[in-house]
Amino acid sequence: MEFGHFTQFFYVNSMEINTEVLHLGKTIHCYYRYDDDQVMSTDIKLFNAKNPLQLKTGELLPLNKLNIAKNLAFNFYSLQNKFSILQLKNASIISCFSLQQNAIFKEYFFNDGIKEITLGAHSVERLIECIVETDRKPLLLLPDHLLNPSDTGTISVQLSIICDFEKAGFSLFSLETEDIIKNGYRQAVKLLCNKIKESFIKEKV
Repeated sequence: MEFGHFTQFFYVNSMEINTEVLHLGKTIHCYYRYDDDQVMSTDIKLFNAKNPLQLKTGELLPLNKLNIAKNLAFNFYSLQNKFSILQLKNASIISCFSLQQNAIFKEYFFNDGIKEITLGAHSVERLIECIVETDRKPLLLLPDHLLNPSDTGTISVQLSIICDFEKAGFSLFSLETEDIIKNGYRQAVKLLCNKIKESFIKEKV
């Protein structure tokens, strides 16, 4: 199995089926059936002649959606490997902001319980998890509407990737250099945070 394809993987055979364990994993994306290695990406049966079993797997992620998420994550990482993943109770955030901008951003969401996900050597895996997240609203934070404004030679590719994030359900929020010059870092970030909070309120109405 290709590295990084799954965040959790269970091998089962006809003598070792444990449905309680299988149903506990919210990040299980697919199951492999032991007899033919077929990827099962919807409601499935794990069975043999003596032990038929129907599993209800409504939370399984379709394989094609997972592959799209993988491609999007790798494309993103190829152009922007300096990013952060932040989480709120109701939002999952990919940030392309600088360390200084992120620090101010986190200050304004401190009382909302914001936390930063440790990436380490698993940046792409964490990206994939963020892209396929369904329990939180997905946000992409951009400097000047781009992944990396300093990389002027890849602007068209960056815009294409950003469009793919939007198609994947992400809401886009951009921190403008013009606003930073006009209002200063702190006020510019604060105004952006207010826009994000307003978007949460509108969704509840």
